Amino acid sequence: MRRVLIVLASLIALVAAGCGGSDDGGGGGVSKQDYARQLSQATAALRQAFDDLAKTSSDGTSTKAAAARLEKGASALEQAADRFDAITPPEASKDAHEKIVDGLRKMASQFQQGADAAKKGDAAAVAKALQGIAGSAGAREIQQAQQELQRQGVTVTTP
Repeated sequence: MRRVLIVLASLIALVAAGCGGSDDGGGGGVSKQDYARQLSQATAALRQAFDDLAKTSSDGTSTKAAAARLEKGASALEQAADRFDAITPPEASKDAHEKIVDGLRKMASQFQQGADAAKKGDAAAVAKALQGIAGSAGAREIQQAQQELQRQGVTVTTP
């Protein structure tokens, strides 16, 4: 579980793409500055959820405890996706923004798969669901979005 939390910390850093910038991003929509502020707020909520999850990670190593933690993680990722989805990005950032939302939903699904496996007591399936989180499709999508935002001049700051 500790490894999963390290990956989550990296994910939060990736999702923080957007803390900064000073122009309107081109093509209408909100300014880069407003977009960055909204992303920061959504990222802070995600970070808090995973901080709370990390605090409970030593509550037990049973599959029941793992299932509960993984479900909390899936829920936090889904809520973050909803928060990010509610943000209106600058026109030039729409594609990258959609990748962030989609990546978060994919990560949530992967966590839920791990939780479902843990509920069944299937440690091998839990490991399979979680072993590739850092390189998963969701994480890759978020990384691509971060790179796109950087190319657009949106400053990336890790929390």
